[in-house]
Amino acid sequence: MRWRPALACWIQLVAVLGYTIGLGLLAPALWLDPFGALLKNLPILAAILALGAMEADR
Repeated sequence: MRWRPALACWIQLVAVLGYTIGLGLLAPALWLDPFGALLKNLPILAAILALGAMEADR
């Protein structure tokens, strides 16, 4: 089985964006949650994008 990091990055990006936007629309109070229920997804998205950029350079 061949490892495909670019495909994995796109799948992760779509999944995290999908549930962040979905929950942001259905329950916007989660943005203000003290434990960062949705806010923590912003650095996760940045990390996924950074990983995708590093893999593109290979």
